[in-house]
Amino acid sequence: MYSRFLKEAAEITSNRALEEAAEMIFESGKQFTELGLMFKDAEYATKIPERISKAEHHFVKISEMEEEAFSHLLRAGL
Repeated sequence: MYSRFLKEAAEITSNRALEEAAEMIFESGKQFTELGLMFKDAEYATKIPERISKAEHHFVKISEMEEEAFSHLLRAGL
Protein backbone atom coordinates (compact mmCIF):
# COMPACT_ATOMS: atom_id res chain seq x y z
CA MET A 1 0.00 0.00 0.00
CA TYR A 2 2.81 2.41 0.91
CA SER A 3 4.61 1.57 -2.33
CA ARG A 4 1.49 2.54 -4.32
CA PHE A 5 1.30 5.85 -2.46
CA LEU A 6 4.96 6.54 -3.27
CA LYS A 7 4.46 5.55 -6.90
CA GLU A 8 1.51 7.93 -7.25
CA ALA A 9 3.49 10.70 -5.58
CA ALA A 10 6.37 10.05 -7.98
CA GLU A 11 4.06 10.33 -10.97
CA ILE A 12 2.53 13.56 -9.71
CA THR A 13 5.85 15.17 -8.81
CA SER A 14 8.07 13.55 -11.48
CA ASN A 15 10.43 12.71 -8.63
CA ARG A 16 12.61 9.72 -9.57
CA ALA A 17 13.75 9.18 -5.97
CA LEU A 18 10.14 8.55 -4.94
CA GLU A 19 9.76 6.05 -7.75
CA GLU A 20 12.90 4.21 -6.68
CA ALA A 21 11.71 4.15 -3.07
CA ALA A 22 8.35 2.78 -4.20
CA GLU A 23 10.08 -0.06 -6.04
CA MET A 24 12.20 -0.94 -3.01
CA ILE A 25 9.22 -0.89 -0.64
CA PHE A 26 7.26 -3.09 -3.06
CA GLU A 27 10.11 -5.62 -3.17
CA SER A 28 10.37 -5.52 0.61
CA GLY A 29 6.68 -6.38 0.81
CA LYS A 30 7.19 -9.35 -1.49
CA GLN A 31 9.96 -10.58 0.80
CA PHE A 32 7.68 -10.25 3.83
CA THR A 33 5.06 -12.33 2.02
CA GLU A 34 7.62 -15.05 1.28
CA LEU A 35 8.71 -14.94 4.90
CA GLY A 36 5.15 -15.37 6.14
CA LEU A 37 4.52 -18.26 3.78
CA MET A 38 7.55 -20.08 5.19
CA PHE A 39 5.80 -20.26 8.55
CA LYS A 40 2.14 -20.58 7.61
CA ASP A 41 2.15 -24.23 8.68
CA ALA A 42 4.65 -23.82 11.51
CA GLU A 43 2.26 -25.34 14.03
CA TYR A 44 2.60 -28.70 12.30
CA ALA A 45 5.90 -28.30 10.50
CA THR A 46 9.18 -30.01 11.09
CA LYS A 47 12.65 -28.60 10.56
CA ILE A 48 11.73 -25.28 12.15
CA PRO A 49 15.39 -24.41 12.88
CA GLU A 50 16.12 -24.63 9.13
CA ARG A 51 13.19 -22.34 8.39
CA ILE A 52 14.38 -19.87 10.99
CA SER A 53 17.83 -19.86 9.43
CA LYS A 54 16.29 -19.18 6.02
CA ALA A 55 14.09 -16.47 7.53
CA GLU A 56 17.16 -14.72 8.89
CA HIS A 57 18.40 -14.19 5.34
CA HIS A 58 15.01 -12.74 4.35
CA PHE A 59 15.09 -10.32 7.28
CA VAL A 60 18.57 -9.14 6.30
CA LYS A 61 17.46 -8.64 2.70
CA ILE A 62 14.33 -6.79 3.83
CA SER A 63 16.30 -4.48 6.11
CA GLU A 64 18.77 -3.69 3.32
CA MET A 65 15.95 -2.93 0.87
CA GLU A 66 14.13 -0.71 3.34
CA GLU A 67 17.31 1.13 4.28
CA GLU A 68 17.90 1.84 0.60
CA ALA A 69 14.25 2.88 0.13
CA PHE A 70 14.43 5.39 2.95
CA SER A 71 17.72 6.73 1.57
CA HIS A 72 15.80 7.47 -1.65
CA LEU A 73 13.15 9.25 0.39
CA LEU A 74 15.82 11.37 2.07
CA ARG A 75 17.15 12.34 -1.36
CA ALA A 76 13.59 13.21 -2.36
CA GLY A 77 13.50 15.64 0.53
CA LEU A 78 11.00 13.69 2.64
